[in-house]
Amino acid sequence: MSRFYSIQIDSIYLTSDGTAGGDKCRLTIPNVEDLLTTITGAIVPAIGGGAVLQLVPWTGGKQFEVEIETLMRDEWEDLTALINSKLEADASFTVSGAGDTGDFSVTAKPFPVKPFSAQRFINGRIIGANFKFITV
Repeated sequence: MSRFYSIQIDSIYLTSDGTAGGDKCRLTIPNVEDLLTTITGAIVPAIGGGAVLQLVPWTGGKQFEVEIETLMRDEWEDLTALINSKLEADASFTVSGAGDTGDFSVTAKPFPVKPFSAQRFINGRIIGANFKFITV
């Protein structure tokens, strides 16, 4: 797990007010290493008995989640509206992050099945918000 200091989904920053200058949200991106890797490899046996490493570009089809501890209601509404509009238009957007384990920027679409959820809503705060994406 990694805590990122700055995440931007399309034009929305995951901060207290949705802007670059707001207080950053505490969040986790499980398996963030998939977003930091742009190639994948497979080792296959060669005719001569050795092993050959095959490297292939891998940027599309990676599923990932952004799990946010606490999100303000305005940012929740902005993100869910963005996701719903992108699903309806079958459009993509950029998700980028900068943090302690490395920086990434990917083109993604909302995951088509249950792209967002929350554990509970308390006094204008969304606790345990979760957003799912897939790279394209």
